[in-house]
Amino acid sequence: MFIKLFNWLIKRTPYCFAIGFLSKIWGILAAFFGLFFVIVQLEYESFEILKLFIYSFTILVIIVSLFCFLRYGLLRKFLGKKYEKKEFRILNDNILKGHFRPNISAATLLESLESLKKINLWIGTLFIQVSVITISGLILIDRLANEEFKNVLVILIGGCISMTIGFICILILSELLSSPVRKECKMLLAAKGKYFENSYFLTLRTKSKFFIVVMGLALAIVLSLSSSLNPTLIIFSISALIIAGLLSELIFKSIYNSLMEIEESTKKLIKRKKVSFCTGSLDKEIIDLSENLNLTANEIYITRQALEEEKTSLEIKVNARTRELKELTQSLDQKVKQRTKELQDRVDELERFHKLTVGREVKMIELKKEIKELKKIHPVK
Repeated sequence: MFIKLFNWLIKRTPYCFAIGFLSKIWGILAAFFGLFFVIVQLEYESFEILKLFIYSFTILVIIVSLFCFLRYGLLRKFLGKKYEKKEFRILNDNILKGHFRPNISAATLLESLESLKKINLWIGTLFIQVSVITISGLILIDRLANEEFKNVLVILIGGCISMTIGFICILILSELLSSPVRKECKMLLAAKGKYFENSYFLTLRTKSKFFIVVMGLALAIVLSLSSSLNPTLIIFSISALIIAGLLSELIFKSIYNSLMEIEESTKKLIKRKKVSFCTGSLDKEIIDLSENLNLTANEIYITRQALEEEKTSLEIKVNARTRELKELTQSLDQKVKQRTKELQDRVDELERFHKLTVGREVKMIELKKEIKELKKIHPVK
């Protein structure tokens, strides 16, 4: 029901208002035990005064709720964005109809992710703030309706119980409603190649304790409203609480152990080992998940083996080609050296021939000079 209503709201209202509105309504409904405790335990001289108190309380709740809705961005089209919480404004500006606007920058996505990580805590904190205002207002209304302070303790106890139960329920619901957009934001950042930190808010073990706390507070209120508290009723109620608490602990422990089994297997997968995702759980969802992970892990292993074989084959081919190139290089070096030696021998031979030729020419020139000089001394008759 909440999911369908949320999907309807996000198409017509700002994103944070859709989450905040449903979370607050759920918080009020979940905190009904505390509110009922206050109304039943109040002591007034007449029913008319009690009615006046209830009417005043209703008006006060509407006023503080309107304050919350303004912080979520309800009337941004009319009043602008000045009343919105900064982090809510970032999300309302960039998330349209449950999806991020097209062509959003990586910097804005990172900023939005930081807001999405804490949106459930901010909504829960805002609920606590308005709850404190409401409790203070109820005490003031009671003071105006009754000169004595005999109802103050009742209002404080009931208000704290309502605030605790409502806060727990708001944390869980707002986290669930914001999960799809948080996932979309991470996928967009991954597609853009941007690093982001995967931080968590609560653990499953912590959440399992919420059930026990809510059950304990509800049981305390039921017992306080009982006109006669006999030991049998008290023992029976405490036993029921213990059984419910142990049952919730066992259920969450079963889920937690299954997740830890999967985590251990994924660590082996990262180390390139062949992995079998085995679980001792009998839950259909966990078994289906384990089988699907096994299929995926087997495909990854086969692909890795094929890649390793291809890599080995390529390395062999590369090594063989390298040896061929090395041998060819060595052969070429030998041929170059041999050819160089032959050319050097030819050059040496040419140099010797040149020296001999040049020497003979010089000697012939000298002989010609001597003959010429002899002819001058002894002319031929």
